Amino acid sequence: MRKERNLMRLVLFLITLGSSLYGIFVPIYYLQNGASMAEVLISLIFFFIGGAISGIFGNLIIHKLGAKAFIVLRGIVEPLVIILIRFYPVLRYPLALQNLISGFYGFAFWISMDALTATTTEDGKRGTQQSHLYAALWTASIISPFVGGQIIEKFGYSTLFLIALALVLAGGIVSFFIRIDVPVTKKMNILPTFSGSVGRHMLLVFLRGITMAATSFLFTLMIFEETKSEPILGTYGLMFGAASLAATLIFSPLADRFKETLLKGIYISSSLIWIVLSFTGLLWVMVPIQLLYQAINLNLNTFFFDLVQKKDVITLVSERMIAVCLGGTVGMCLALLLDYSQIFIVCGIVAAASIAFTRDLSR
Repeated sequence: MRKERNLMRLVLFLITLGSSLYGIFVPIYYLQNGASMAEVLISLIFFFIGGAISGIFGNLIIHKLGAKAFIVLRGIVEPLVIILIRFYPVLRYPLALQNLISGFYGFAFWISMDALTATTTEDGKRGTQQSHLYAALWTASIISPFVGGQIIEKFGYSTLFLIALALVLAGGIVSFFIRIDVPVTKKMNILPTFSGSVGRHMLLVFLRGITMAATSFLFTLMIFEETKSEPILGTYGLMFGAASLAATLIFSPLADRFKETLLKGIYISSSLIWIVLSFTGLLWVMVPIQLLYQAINLNLNTFFFDLVQKKDVITLVSERMIAVCLGGTVGMCLALLLDYSQIFIVCGIVAAASIAFTRDLSR
């Protein structure tokens, strides 16, 4: 399985290197080319709806095409979407359409990747082996946003999109060489399971989805509103990537040993820092929030993969994707109704409420 993990690591690195190069700047590109803030926020709701759709049809597609299907799909479709984004000033298509497509392949990618991770990592070593995989992802995330900001400043968005397209396409080509079979039940997934320990996981990832709306999109918009600079936004992207890499290296090995106690401590810390951000509005406070957000993600993954590896992996991973996307949809709807400080208070409450569902996650 080591060879397959190495291939997965390379795919993660290349695709993340490409997508992180331009992804953080897409809402800004739309705003600079005539889209309104309301249009952008509404379209991001459709990003999460697209992700939920990928979870609903995940089993059917993987049953037909294999466990790596969504990884290959992203390598093919994302380059086409990059071209679509590049020509927004000419085509003036509905932003919701692009985000619906991007949400579908973006979250579907993680259905395949999570299923393969659960299959290729080992009991007692899962947190550490995850860290080796995700270190490639976050290394790319450190490099790309900063470089992307510099490319925009010196050469413009057209060059940025061209380089990103080539990198994502390269990752898609490498994905053809992954050879892993994962058993899958041919069915549709309508709603996540909310009973037992699996149900507690689903509730936790639903709540994580609410905060994901802030860490993935609202941070970007707030930073650019205050700085009006793509290079500065890219620098913050670099810091977010570095924080996520640090979380990967620090918390993944600890997740194998301390389990629920560690997760509760992370939730408490995260809740407090969200409240600090709400009351101060200091942009640098977003960096430790990103670190703790990734720490939560890694710990939940470790619990989840331990629990589902001998069950119907694809079904449960797909249901999990539906849960996180439902949470993200709620988060983006709140973004239409509340200002930044109010949303951050909600995120702090969500982190604190999550503690109630951390009991007996391993059973």
